[in-house]
Amino acid sequence: MATAKKAATRKKTPVLAEPPTVKVLNAFLGAAAPVWPDIVTAVTARFAPVDIEWRPSKELEFGRYCILARKDRRLLCLLPKPGEIEVTLGLGERAYGLALESALPAKFKKLAREAKVYPEGRFIRCAAVASDIPHLITLLECKLAPK
Repeated sequence: MATAKKAATRKKTPVLAEPPTVKVLNAFLGAAAPVWPDIVTAVTARFAPVDIEWRPSKELEFGRYCILARKDRRLLCLLPKPGEIEVTLGLGERAYGLALESALPAKFKKLAREAKVYPEGRFIRCAAVASDIPHLITLLECKLAPK
């Protein structure tokens, strides 16, 4: 019995995928390619140190997705899709409240209000364009705001 309990509390080691080459990623993203490094640079500049992990995905045509994390905390996921970058970002209830009170544009507040609610919080999904990057940073600031 003690062994089962110990195994249940042990952290799983994530399965990592090989990062794609810039050429392969850019070819897949097409017109959205310039936005990818801009998102990574903005998140890294504001919340350093940021770890970049690639994980395999059977659901995505690209076969993998990217996680930007700080320590053991996932900041956001970047999902490469043909011609676009889908961003997913989880907000707990406190961060959700801060986001609604912030100066975010109505588009992002609507995404937050309409996001599906899970026990971990609300998960916002959107196709990111360059003009969204400052607003993604604001959402991350709400997520990481000290209590």
